Amino acid sequence: QLMDDREQLWLRQEEKRQQANADMWERVRLEVLQKEKDLDAAKNDYERDLNKKYNDLVQEYHQKARQDLINENDKLNEERLAWEKEMKKREEQFEEDKLKSQQQIRDAYEDLKKQTAAEHDERVQEVKRALEREIAAIDNKILERERDLEKKLLTYEEDIRKRYTDKRIIVP
Repeated sequence: QLMDDREQLWLRQEEKRQQANADMWERVRLEVLQKEKDLDAAKNDYERDLNKKYNDLVQEYHQKARQDLINENDKLNEERLAWEKEMKKREEQFEEDKLKSQQQIRDAYEDLKKQTAAEHDERVQEVKRALEREIAAIDNKILERERDLEKKLLTYEEDIRKRYTDKRIIVP
């Protein structure tokens, strides 16, 4: 009986030990499950944080890219406006230079007309003076010729008078 009691005691202790062991393993299993659950929750939190950071970075990148595009567009608009202003300024300068050139051409034409008219008037005056000189020379020759003819006439008349006076002819 003592053996049976011992055996039963041992069996009870073994049963308690096995139960304690099973309880310990159950606790370990529950702890492992809890740790897995905590790990999954931590992993999910980490992935959520990582996704949030990624999305924030993507959004920040897009905002920066959008702002860069806006800034580039503004810069290009400013350059375009400056270029248009410069082109307008050049166009106005061209028109101004064109008007000046046209005025210079008109002035040069008027000067040339005046110069040509003056040269023409001068040539006309020269021709007129040359003609007047020629007329004066011709008049002088005519006068000289008239004097010569008068002298010859006088000489001729004297000769005739002498001839007739020598012959005693009276000439009225």
